[in-house]
Amino acid sequence: MIQELSITAVENKILCPHLVLAVTVKGIGEVEIGEVMKTPSDRLEVSFDMKMRVIAYWKVVIQRVGDGIPLYLQFAYRNMKGFLTSYSEVNKRG
Repeated sequence: MIQELSITAVENKILCPHLVLAVTVKGIGEVEIGEVMKTPSDRLEVSFDMKMRVIAYWKVVIQRVGDGIPLYLQFAYRNMKGFLTSYSEVNKRG
């Protein structure tokens, strides 16, 4: 349904080019679809669908990057701690 409304809005944009096109998508927020206007009308629906998929996927990518940073910090800390422990043991023996 959102796609149908958006495609209608894009088709109306051709008639009124001064309008700013944005669609409010539940769970995502306001999405500008002005770039979709540059695609030919026969590929308009596919273009809009791809844009929505990229937006949804990008949220997952950002979340995974956010999850990965603390895990890397834990790994680096444990690595450093192990190195310092083995270094101090070598100095005690020598």
